[in-house]
Amino acid sequence: MGWACSSLTRETRGLPTRAAMSQAMPETKEEHPCPVSTPGWETGAWQGNVGLAKAQKLATSIAEARTVPLTERTRESTIDLSMMARLMVGKYRNTWRGHVLLKDAVSLHHYQVLMEKLRPKTIIELGTAGGGGAVWFATQAQALGLDDCAVVTLDIQDSITDACKSDFGKLGVKFMQMDLYDSAGVQRAIADLPHPWLVSEDCHVDANVVMQALDDEMIKGDYIVYEDTHLCTPDKSWMDAEDMDNYEYGKFAGQKLDRVEEAMSERAAAWAIDASIQDLYGYNGSTFVNSLFTKTC
Repeated sequence: MGWACSSLTRETRGLPTRAAMSQAMPETKEEHPCPVSTPGWETGAWQGNVGLAKAQKLATSIAEARTVPLTERTRESTIDLSMMARLMVGKYRNTWRGHVLLKDAVSLHHYQVLMEKLRPKTIIELGTAGGGGAVWFATQAQALGLDDCAVVTLDIQDSITDACKSDFGKLGVKFMQMDLYDSAGVQRAIADLPHPWLVSEDCHVDANVVMQALDDEMIKGDYIVYEDTHLCTPDKSWMDAEDMDNYEYGKFAGQKLDRVEEAMSERAAAWAIDASIQDLYGYNGSTFVNSLFTKTC
């Protein structure tokens, strides 16, 4: 599998060049007459009943998993180095209900689409940090009407802020201070949690260790997402597009993706990529590459 970040141009991706788009744009209002008071519901090319029907069709296609074996995937991504570095600018400034979130906008949308599709009974977050991620999952579940969805977050240490602990209590989030290397202990703690599960891995423990602890307890239809596996992910936190001279990448994500591919290849008979969500923004168009898996049997 290739290592380089995507160098695809607009032309190689089948997209019109900026010059072509500029030529196609009307130069004056007279060339595209539309009264200011008219929203264009019936006249716009993408609007109206035709546009709505198309959107509904696309949404239906996402609702059904399009599973692809990991062996049929490459590490190519429609998100290139420039875009990744720019996403990091927002990621390190992102908050939710006043809590530090440390998740980028594209990943958050992938999770939102997956939650709406899966309607999980349990969300298991691996890597609690300050607690902002667990609060986001819990409030997002509420917004989607997942009233019976439990959010459980695991970490080897308790670094949760007082503000997040307060929200944990209000939202019913459960914190478990555990070591994933204690697979038997983890299995005992999670065995009775209702399915389907959505597991969000953001602790950066070897994927082989993660799967040793979780795989036997997961069933068909459950999902696991490994974060930060795009090869342009910065090697250290707080690197972003504001200082590209010191932006280093490839080592951290490369090593993590190696472990993910190794662990999931060993379990290829039971796990596959759900490409309907993994490729929502184009091929591997996310800050995680080939890392959104569903259990198929």
